[in-house]
Amino acid sequence: MRLVHADLSNQDGIDLLGELKKRGLGTGMKVIILSAFGTKEQMREAFRDYKVADFLSKDNFNRRVLRESVGVFSLRV
Repeated sequence: MRLVHADLSNQDGIDLLGELKKRGLGTGMKVIILSAFGTKEQMREAFRDYKVADFLSKDNFNRRVLRESVGVFSLRV
């Protein structure tokens, strides 16, 4: 979620993950991040601190990859 396009810090999605964790909602769902602006550090943070299920790049977006990612994680429920 990049709510403000001019905000180059691009922390909105990470902030949302932090808020979900703070409220105890992060363990009840699987999160797949799809980002055009994500950095390697943000990807590491998302996996390490928020246990995201996957982190996909819009630069290499492919519907098949998204479907596979969703399918893999929906089978684990």
